[in-house]
Amino acid sequence: MSDNKILDVENVARALFSPAMLNADSSVSLVAFNLRHNEDYFSVTRMAIDGWLDDILRIPQTPQRRLYGYCKLNTGDIRKLCFSYDEENDIGFDVQDKSSSSNKSHAGIVILFGENFLKGDKTEVLKPLPSGISATGLLMRIQTRLAQLANENVFKIPEPQNDKDTEVKPGSTDK
Repeated sequence: MSDNKILDVENVARALFSPAMLNADSSVSLVAFNLRHNEDYFSVTRMAIDGWLDDILRIPQTPQRRLYGYCKLNTGDIRKLCFSYDEENDIGFDVQDKSSSSNKSHAGIVILFGENFLKGDKTEVLKPLPSGISATGLLMRIQTRLAQLANENVFKIPEPQNDKDTEVKPGSTDK
């Protein structure tokens, strides 16, 4: 991972897998923004980095988890999603570089509770919870904000017409 600051003007893409991450009307489901066990960010791909779409196409798939496309999110808009959790803590959003030599465009949307990163499995930093708000309820509020933003720019990746037609050019599905 590098220390490259991701600017507010940059766009990131969140890979969307069908059927779990999409509702029946093809809108982005809250499940698209689930934190897995011990993860402290949602994986995204920096669209300003050459080869970003190839990085998405390399994500492993299964018959139950097929790549549908991606949603485009603006980093500055993500950072503006913050809200007050209680009188003492705010929920903040950031996009951080998570690149490696094998995936130069990898980044992550992190969620901050006060000064702590939220983690998958009911957000360990929230124990004990303030009265009236559950970890599940908080995660749903976070997921709702991200899904609403994601629904503004959803792009389907065309399915290959035959075995030789598997290449998708970056930007070819963009508006």
